[in-house]
Amino acid sequence: MNYSSYGFPWCYDIFRTVANALDTMFHKGDPIAIDMPMTCNAVIIYLAIILGGFVVVSIADSFAPQEIGTRMGVSKAKAIFTQVRD
Repeated sequence: MNYSSYGFPWCYDIFRTVANALDTMFHKGDPIAIDMPMTCNAVIIYLAIILGGFVVVSIADSFAPQEIGTRMGVSKAKAIFTQVRD
């Protein structure tokens, strides 16, 4: 999706949609991890986590699975956003 032509109201609706979805599954203050390259989708997810009142756990997308598991354990993240690589 090309996000360059969308304004703040559209973006805020997307943030709110993701934040509301998280709110149905988690409690305010829960840590939610992101293991994605820095793309528009990752930024939307990051801002939605903050808007929803959750704690963002950033995990470098270059980490090996064992390191990702370590970060998830240390942070006690309740969920993780990731993506399939092309």
